[in-house]
Amino acid sequence: MSNRLSITPGRMIITREGYDAADLSVADQNKVFDSNWGFTGLIIARGQTTDPATALGSGEDAYYTKTSTPLIITFPTVGYVPAAYVFNDYTPLANSFQSQGVGMVCTEPVGNKFATSPPTIADGSITIPRRSYNNGNYERFTGVLRYIVFAISQ
Repeated sequence: MSNRLSITPGRMIITREGYDAADLSVADQNKVFDSNWGFTGLIIARGQTTDPATALGSGEDAYYTKTSTPLIITFPTVGYVPAAYVFNDYTPLANSFQSQGVGMVCTEPVGNKFATSPPTIADGSITIPRRSYNNGNYERFTGVLRYIVFAISQ
């Protein structure tokens, strides 16, 4: 498994799945984010979290929960709706979902394009809805969720 996040003094790189962020020769089309890009804006918040929803059990059951409320990631308010990027290390049930555009959330693969509504961002929070399954269970996000919030407004 490749390391998709590299943070070194003065630079941060996030790569697409299968590309090592520590390899500085990775082509731009294989990067999700590079702090050397001029159009990305100032990073105003970044961090990581895990899904607090209780898993139904271990093994396959770890990917399901009875919790229907969305996963909410909070960050300090800035007075406007910023742009954000969220990804996680491992959620095998989620399909890639991408909302493009300033003031939107780009998630990969956190959040499912088949959820009842897409992920949203507000001043101070990122909301990621859970996919509902026919058996009454909901998607549980496994692994570490990492986020970056940019000082770019709508």
